[in-house]
Amino acid sequence: MKVTQEMICEHGPCAEGLDWFEANYPDEEGDYQEILDRTIASGVPEYGRWLIDKLGSSGETLELAHIEGHGFFAGSLTVSGSVDCESIVCAGSLTIRGSLTIRESLIVDCSLNVGESLNVGESMYVGNNLKVAASLAVGRSLKVGESLYVGDSMKVDESLTVGRSMTVGGFLATDPQWGLFVGTSVMIADWPIEGYLRASEKPVNMLSGHFIKTCS
Repeated sequence: MKVTQEMICEHGPCAEGLDWFEANYPDEEGDYQEILDRTIASGVPEYGRWLIDKLGSSGETLELAHIEGHGFFAGSLTVSGSVDCESIVCAGSLTIRGSLTIRESLIVDCSLNVGESLNVGESMYVGNNLKVAASLAVGRSLKVGESLYVGDSMKVDESLTVGRSMTVGGFLATDPQWGLFVGTSVMIADWPIEGYLRASEKPVNMLSGHFIKTCS
């Protein structure tokens, strides 16, 4: 996907960001993914994040063997093995066949599927569905726009918000000083069907949604 200066100007960029684009792309256009890569390499990742916020997904799919450092991706991404990096921002969906470790933040605008465990040092956002085959740990807050499934144990140190339903196969640990919200995108009458938490024990800080107890 090509990104032109005209497209960028339509979204009201800051003067510094527009100057950076003009200096790096004198022909007034560039490949979306290459621009994102260059913002990281140039030490201005905030420009790349702004571009993803404004343009969204390119609709393309990329396949990689691994990710290092900070990663911005214009479309959907599939990684064949495990990943251990600083941060990821993905404008499409993200599939990790192995485990995923993020030392800072993780943002996936569509869905995220992790074949093994997922560990995030800071905050995490998934726009649609999140599925983790094994355990999940988040050092700060977690927000999921649609449904959340965790095959094993789950730990979130701050707030937890899930738009629809949530299923946890193992032990669920949250800080009672922070709220746990389930079914925030569903009418109260529909919580038992579309806005429930299915787990072995009901958290004391669960402030919305319908609880379904599972066998220990």
